[in-house]
Amino acid sequence: MSVSVGKTYTTHVAGKTVKRVRCDHCSGEFAYRMEREAAGQELDLLWRDGAGARQKSEATARREVDAKLQKGDELVPCPSCGRFQRAMVKRRRMQAMMWGVVVSVVAAILGVVVIAGRVTSSSSLLTMQMVVAGVCGLGVVASLVLPWVWNPNRGAEGRRGIVDPRVVPPAEWDRIGEERAVVEESAEDASVPTGRS
Repeated sequence: MSVSVGKTYTTHVAGKTVKRVRCDHCSGEFAYRMEREAAGQELDLLWRDGAGARQKSEATARREVDAKLQKGDELVPCPSCGRFQRAMVKRRRMQAMMWGVVVSVVAAILGVVVIAGRVTSSSSLLTMQMVVAGVCGLGVVASLVLPWVWNPNRGAEGRRGIVDPRVVPPAEWDRIGEERAVVEESAEDASVPTGRS
């Protein structure tokens, strides 16, 4: 059983902007559209200020979208030379490394737990744990090395002159502004368990 203590307001906001870029490789300028979404949530405790909670949830979502649009980028090749920018590539490599390490560590932990529950002799357990740890260790090493081997600029000559659909023509750079829009709003009862059934 639970007791209602108020309402939780959730607001989803979508935002668009145009990111201007000076190419690291050919010094050409281009711009592209980027879109992001974020959510804000606020509790109206004891139903005291529903409108205020709704406004705070929207303000939080708008701040999150603004931060994502300001800090973010897309992997968009330069229309002039076909190359990707160093910062874009570096960010993707760091993301790939982080996810690779997380997946490898989780796989190692799960593997050791599963083996511990299934193996009866201690020598078999140790052998199996070492095998799982070795495989997962290789996964960690691969996740740290492979992103640096990946080179999205390989084959850039073939992309030269091909314009990504997100690229904005120079005549529209100043005409297209930033946009923010509420995508969805919802309100749910907030409750706490009482400990009674």
